[in-house]
Amino acid sequence: MSDVERIYVPPTRPGSFRFRRFRRGGFRRKGGCFGSLLLGTLAVLLVWALWATRDSYSMHELIPDGQHYQVFVGGLLNKRESIAASPAWALAPRGSAIAELPELLRRNFGMPDWLLNNLVYDGCHVSGHDAARFDDVLFVTRMSRVGCLAEKFHRFVGVAGDFTGGLRLRFFAPANLYYAVRGRVLVASPSRNAVIRAVTLRREDALPQDVLAKGLEEAGGADVYGRFAFEETEAAGEVFADARVMLRFEETGMSAMLHGALRPPWRERLAGVLDKAEPAALRTPLGGSIEISGNFGIPIGELIRGGLRAADTTGRAEEIWSAWLAGEMNEDTRAIAQILGGALMMTGPGWRLSWRGMDLNEMLPAPELVATFDLPPEIDDEVLALLPEPPPDARPWAPYPRRDPDRDLVVIPLIGGPSLTPALSVYPGGLFISSSRTVADALLASGVTEPELAERANLFIRVRPRPLARSIVDTGQLLARNRLLRDFTEETFAEWSAAWLDKASRVDEAILQAAHDDGNVSIMVRIRMAVSSAQPATE
Repeated sequence: MSDVERIYVPPTRPGSFRFRRFRRGGFRRKGGCFGSLLLGTLAVLLVWALWATRDSYSMHELIPDGQHYQVFVGGLLNKRESIAASPAWALAPRGSAIAELPELLRRNFGMPDWLLNNLVYDGCHVSGHDAARFDDVLFVTRMSRVGCLAEKFHRFVGVAGDFTGGLRLRFFAPANLYYAVRGRVLVASPSRNAVIRAVTLRREDALPQDVLAKGLEEAGGADVYGRFAFEETEAAGEVFADARVMLRFEETGMSAMLHGALRPPWRERLAGVLDKAEPAALRTPLGGSIEISGNFGIPIGELIRGGLRAADTTGRAEEIWSAWLAGEMNEDTRAIAQILGGALMMTGPGWRLSWRGMDLNEMLPAPELVATFDLPPEIDDEVLALLPEPPPDARPWAPYPRRDPDRDLVVIPLIGGPSLTPALSVYPGGLFISSSRTVADALLASGVTEPELAERANLFIRVRPRPLARSIVDTGQLLARNRLLRDFTEETFAEWSAAWLDKASRVDEAILQAAHDDGNVSIMVRIRMAVSSAQPATE
């Protein structure tokens, strides 16, 4: 027999250590095959997801060029709550399409926030032709990869397919929208034809890429930025060739800026008003419910003549104005007309006008008006000396200028009390005129101060709706009480004016500034809501 040592290995039994180790190793080898298969499947799905959500289209390729209006919005979903929460929406007519916009902005159409944020991920572009009904409005945005991938499962959320000759449209019934996806670009509209037109655009018919990029860049400084191209047959198109609009919504109101280019016929028509107009330093009007400050580079008399020429449809407006200034229209007002005409032609280009309210204690409700005009320094001491003296036989109440012996003031007596007695005076650098001697005495005694406004413009208008509406309603109630208001009694007028007063009480002030520069007009509007109408401040 051999001397080789033999080693006997007993057979493994279930439950023994070697048996367990063998089985674990076997399972490990089988599990490795399963894991490889799982990793391979995930890799394939990842590759498919990256390919399916590739950014193969640019937004501008799906936007038709030449749309009548274009609206650019950056970060719509981030802004939508602040836009919808603005108290300025309370001014929209009840039941109108504008009044429904805040609720529309807050709607998610049954989608969770995370999904909506990924579907509307990048800048948005809204355009169309019909700016009256918006029935062909086209919405274009870029989705994130997550949003684009989630949209692939649209059939599971009730979105119906619309093959349309291979165009692969979808219809989302809850929003009544047709839409299509190209790459990561989402195109949607309530009009099926608008979506079809967008996805079948030729490159030469699409919006240039630089126009879209510039619009989205300019939208960064506003909540909404829009461009409008007008046809000459449209109401706005008769005056403007195009316009740009920027909107900002705030906790206390809203602001809007419009820039428009005048069409040549209107530049010619408004030549008497705008030829010498360029942004100028304006002075603050004296306080009132309505305040106006203007400077068009010409005396107010020439401005009125140019405005009458632009608005004249009969060919006689300027003739009538000239005849009135010459005192040829009415013998009783000849002196007033001559004084007014002479003063208006001597003034400088700057002027201010304020309506302070109504005096209801006169024979008739009397408006309290105040106007101030720039005067050249060389003639401000001579204006009152140029006023004509009343004839020797003039009665005390005849409408001729009368000098106040105690102060540098000229009054023109009319039939009525002091609120129906016009007064004028000269203050350093300007001419002061008021329809009421009571108001004139109070303002001149306290001193006329008119600091410069912060921004240069040609026209500034500020309206304070609450005191304005209150003054008008009080006047109407007085007339209705005395049965001088047709079709109204005191009770029916109070009922009619209640809603109007309520809406006016929501606005603290509204400001308009307008400027002209070489045929281009800029208009800025700011609305500040009353404290009770604004959203409560967060601490």
